[in-house]
Amino acid sequence: KFWVSIPPDQDVWLFKHSRVSGKNFAGEHWSEKLASEISKKLGVPCADVELASFEGQPGCLSRKFSQLSDGVELVHGNELLAGAIPGYDQSQNYGLSTHTLSNILDTVCTLMPTLASKFEAVVSLGGIITLDALIVNVDRHHENWCVFRSREQNAVKHWVGPSFDHASSLGRELN
Repeated sequence: KFWVSIPPDQDVWLFKHSRVSGKNFAGEHWSEKLASEISKKLGVPCADVELASFEGQPGCLSRKFSQLSDGVELVHGNELLAGAIPGYDQSQNYGLSTHTLSNILDTVCTLMPTLASKFEAVVSLGGIITLDALIVNVDRHHENWCVFRSREQNAVKHWVGPSFDHASSLGRELN
């Protein structure tokens, strides 16, 4: 993976190679693109993705989130859960018994100051879960979801980030 600026507007995109699977390339590039388009049709906020190639190898470009402007940071799920659940191992990638929907909802909702913002967060997370089920995404670990945080005068604001990293979906290993 690597970041690249694309003319003429110099938007920043993340290029992701598709891995080799047997004699062919895995379909990680097209699964990312299709998931992005399906997400848009469902109304689930998602990373913008375009098909691309680099040095003859297929891949995709994922646009840097527009929310990441001055004063806004992306906080991955593993960081949030480690701060909320005693003993949570944020370095372990898979098989965490405490990376549960209940823990995610509880943790995210504690960041939201109003009932309306809690409801919006739950709806956003529900959209991501629905998309994952529809596209059979098998890689929604704790670094594949996030919350944005901005620090404003005497306040910190949080909101659930868009869905991203859908390369492990839609039967990507099929030729």
